[in-house]
Amino acid sequence: MLIDWRAALVVFGLWPGPRHSWMHTYLGAILFSMVLTIGMVLIRPELDKLMESMRLHQRVSVTRIAIAAFLGSMIHVTIDAFHHPLMYPFMPYDIKPLYGLFSTHEMRFFTAFCGFLAILWYIGDHFGLIHIPTK
Repeated sequence: MLIDWRAALVVFGLWPGPRHSWMHTYLGAILFSMVLTIGMVLIRPELDKLMESMRLHQRVSVTRIAIAAFLGSMIHVTIDAFHHPLMYPFMPYDIKPLYGLFSTHEMRFFTAFCGFLAILWYIGDHFGLIHIPTK
């Protein structure tokens, strides 16, 4: 969702221009994931303290942070590319091969369903009902 910071400012009238700009392209997503990785690595010590105070533990490496930032950014652009008519994910090329394959309603259902599955998976892991191997 961080990739939408500019789009949110445009929607609320705080930033001029189109809602989906360079960050909603695959090249932009790659650059954004690099910036996000650097930012997360820099603030990770403070996040670790906060997580520890909530008795949450994570094994995090720079590689895991980079993979999560990259996949999150790329998946976000792909999902948006299915249903945003003014988005050009392959910029500088003016092609939109994914647009219209799925409707906004279908994409919202898909993402809500994935979120529901993720919550079930987390609960199952937390209570020992399933085991998610980390290596």
